[in-house]
Amino acid sequence: AKLIGEMKEAEIWEFIADVASGLAYLHRQPSPIIHQDIKPENILVAKTGEYVITDFGISQQLRKTLTRTSGNLASGSAAYMGPEKWSKHPMPVKASDIWSLGATIYELIVGDLPFCGQGGTMLRSGAEMPDLPEGFSPELNMVMQSCLALETWDRPTAEQLADYARKKI
Repeated sequence: AKLIGEMKEAEIWEFIADVASGLAYLHRQPSPIIHQDIKPENILVAKTGEYVITDFGISQQLRKTLTRTSGNLASGSAAYMGPEKWSKHPMPVKASDIWSLGATIYELIVGDLPFCGQGGTMLRSGAEMPDLPEGFSPELNMVMQSCLALETWDRPTAEQLADYARKKI
């Protein structure tokens, strides 16, 4: 959380490479693991300087219980949920982790959430895609925006993101 709004472009490319690599590993398991809670607080910096994904504690079963009892998903992470999570029948998909990564990239650079934390609902309502501030490359802006694509299947895979980011390091 101390890096929010403070990261430079070179650090962001390393962040994307590491987190996307971790997601790619999870997504390619025989029974793919969808994290469902990618956000700055769930990414730690290891002693080696690598960014690692943490907090696998909210299981699919717990989410189903929360949905039944409260009518919505865990409220603390709603700002990082893609538009598909607000559909009539939301299902966990790999591309949802990519949306969350895009929202996290934006937050780490800008210091605030895209779409004022109302990403899924505002984008479906026609909100314009945010841009990164001056001083960040068009390539990084394109990566962040591609992660936040409205259409689930228009988003890159974690593996594609990791490969692209490694070339930028």
